[in-house]
Amino acid sequence: MQRESHVQAQFLGAVGAIPGIHCYRINVLKAKMPSGAWVTSAPDGTPDVLMTMQSLSVAGECKRPHGGRVSDAQNVWRKAHVAAGGVW
Repeated sequence: MQRESHVQAQFLGAVGAIPGIHCYRINVLKAKMPSGAWVTSAPDGTPDVLMTMQSLSVAGECKRPHGGRVSDAQNVWRKAHVAAGGVW
């Protein structure tokens, strides 16, 4: 079975090669600080990939074939991004 990370790498390689498109992966990381507090690099639901092209903000969620699904938090992010004029 293909992993999501493999799907993301294929997508970034293909789309990133298109002139005029800036495409990058967003890694959501959680870490426990020495104080015991948890910090995150991005909010839950943040999409896997963000792109800019021709003044558009495009967000995408990569899922592996046969089994990947968009979470509730990802749907909330998608709706907010589209409401702000972005493309999903």
